[in-house]
Amino acid sequence: MIKYCFLVGLALFLSFGSVQSDHIAEGDFDRDGDVDFTDYLIFANNFGRSYTTQTKVPHLDMVQIVVRDTLYRTITHTIRDTITEIRLVNRELPRPEIRIEGGGWRLPLFELQAVLEDVRDVFSERLMYPYVSNISVRHHLDGPFLRAHRTSDGSYIVGLDVHSAAQTIYQFSHEYTHIISGKRPTIGDSKQLWVEETICMIGTYFALKRLSEKWKNSSDYNDRNRGEYLESYYQQAIQDVQAPQNLQLWYQIHKTQLEQNPRWWPKIKEAALALFDIFEQHPDEAWNAIRYKDKGVEQYEEFFDLYMNEWHRRTPEKWQFVVKKIIDRFGVAGTSKPVALSAHSLVSPKGNNQ
Repeated sequence: MIKYCFLVGLALFLSFGSVQSDHIAEGDFDRDGDVDFTDYLIFANNFGRSYTTQTKVPHLDMVQIVVRDTLYRTITHTIRDTITEIRLVNRELPRPEIRIEGGGWRLPLFELQAVLEDVRDVFSERLMYPYVSNISVRHHLDGPFLRAHRTSDGSYIVGLDVHSAAQTIYQFSHEYTHIISGKRPTIGDSKQLWVEETICMIGTYFALKRLSEKWKNSSDYNDRNRGEYLESYYQQAIQDVQAPQNLQLWYQIHKTQLEQNPRWWPKIKEAALALFDIFEQHPDEAWNAIRYKDKGVEQYEEFFDLYMNEWHRRTPEKWQFVVKKIIDRFGVAGTSKPVALSAHSLVSPKGNNQ
């Protein structure tokens, strides 16, 4: 009975929000810059009352349904984080099914399927939360891309234009990193979208290198040959990329152009290569941490320092050090919690509710 009442209350919390001020409308009742279980308790204690006057609200029609999307994401993240804390010994978590759809492929489908699953497993075997949304992979001359919409059954749609296993790894690992990072592809005007593209380019380098090592160590002769070729493909991909020694200076020089053109690939590759060693040294922590990069930080995307500090603040403590390493490379000064409150005044009330 208690569990049932809790679930009912949680459902109400997901459906309704007060309208007296922006932070309340967002569900942040304790003004700590985050929507969490404490906010749910405050909401449950005051449900049906005006938060400001404590008088009864005569009709639920007066309560806006403005918090549903934000709180839904928060609850799903909370559930996932709880599952994360369950230390599964074998770490055999569900992995997304990859379906090849349509024609036009220049690779045998059995080979393409195996390569796509190898890319998936490079990342999925490191993730400490279940990630099971399936992926529909289609041949498209405009690929590679990740569609903003999904199929009717909720599968992601990835378009590729590939003619070899190496090129498949190069393209699919980038799009797969978009998926596991949780970035919503509908947000195309974010000034910090270049950070997402940098992480995805790191994903490309990571998959190429890890799969070349895996195949070279295989007992199968053909796999060893494929591994040797993939290693040379990786070396060719980075041979003309000059990783900056000082990312702070590099960012200051290229900041404006990166914000205007987040897919400025020559510079994106430079930043990716400059950060790649962090992901090589701490792969489990790094790939789990990226899931929190864009967790509810839309209002901070105007400013790089706030964006990066908010990523650090929202990442579980055991993975925060990886984000801190990235922040330090860019010379971003840390800010004390709540970052959200310092950013709150920079966003219009209407913008907060969108």
